[in-house]
Amino acid sequence: MSIKLSHSSKNTYLQCGEKYRLHYLEKYRPVTLSSALVFGSAIDNSLNVMLENKDNPEILKMTIETFNRNWEQGENSLRQVVDMPLNPDIKYSKYDQDPDLLEKSDWAELFKYDKSFFETKSEIETLMSEVDWVDISEEKRRIYNYYNWLCLKKKAELLLTAYYNDILPNFKTIIAVQKKVELIDEAGNNLNGVIDFVAELQDGRIAIVDNKTTSTEYEEDAVATSEQLATYQAILNIFAHDTDNDWKHEIKACAYAVMSKKLIKDVKKVCKSCGKENTSTHKTCDNVVNGSRCNGEFEKTKSFKVKTQFIPGTINEEFEHAVIENATTVKSCIEMGLFPKNYSSCENQFGSPCPFIHLCHGKNPKGLVKLEK
Repeated sequence: MSIKLSHSSKNTYLQCGEKYRLHYLEKYRPVTLSSALVFGSAIDNSLNVMLENKDNPEILKMTIETFNRNWEQGENSLRQVVDMPLNPDIKYSKYDQDPDLLEKSDWAELFKYDKSFFETKSEIETLMSEVDWVDISEEKRRIYNYYNWLCLKKKAELLLTAYYNDILPNFKTIIAVQKKVELIDEAGNNLNGVIDFVAELQDGRIAIVDNKTTSTEYEEDAVATSEQLATYQAILNIFAHDTDNDWKHEIKACAYAVMSKKLIKDVKKVCKSCGKENTSTHKTCDNVVNGSRCNGEFEKTKSFKVKTQFIPGTINEEFEHAVIENATTVKSCIEMGLFPKNYSSCENQFGSPCPFIHLCHGKNPKGLVKLEK
């Protein structure tokens, strides 16, 4: 039996063999879908447009329009989400929401669906610490999700604008976007993946670049220890030295292009009466004018900044070989039907319980749906 293995599926196996079996062999999927998957897919599709049309003066506008279409549809690599803005089965992160991003028209829309929105929001967030997401009423999940969906729509425009201004200038030329790679061994086993893009950097090096939206800052040495980038570099450099392969670019570097979803906010208060900017916590202006307290109302203005990181680096050949050997070992274990359970990861996988925990521990497929093989 030949096996197709990607970086994602290999990592799933290393995290927990039983999780790999249930997901890839038994075809179980969570009923709920992480917002990170759908949002990441919409951002990726938008960045593809930006990268493929790098020198078009209208490219930022085109990129944002592409995101908005994708965010309405909610399409991702696993399935297509219907009615994305109000879909109750999307599970959002606490880092997705930011009420300061919403305008009066957004709040009006929210209160149209629920006159006591803030009470509903508070109730849902309390319930989320006590029960599974699917156990909360569908209507309440819809309202809460519309709020999160609106916040991410606003946030995406800021992220894409920051990418255009801060990250895109690092590339002299774009060589390939969404480059598919696969390495097939003598037994027909397939190690594959899709590279976000390959570019010529301003210093002339050809680099694999991985786009990331995140809530945590990346370490400056993140590239050197990335198994995913090492896998892609190894495959492309094998191709570059294969006379029968069309790929002729030797990879000399890899990089992460990172956009943080945790925005840097600046709120300014300026008195409508005397014009002084105020940093106090007073509700009215405390500036003294002609011997008397001004007491004027404040006009508040908010600005947002996205923290970006462009982290280039190199990966040594020894690490490349180790990563490929690691993948070979995983394929051998799968061939032998070895799917060990890693009980230490049951309660904490990216901050939440494993979606397969009920099926794994009690044969109860709660929260899961089985796809046709």
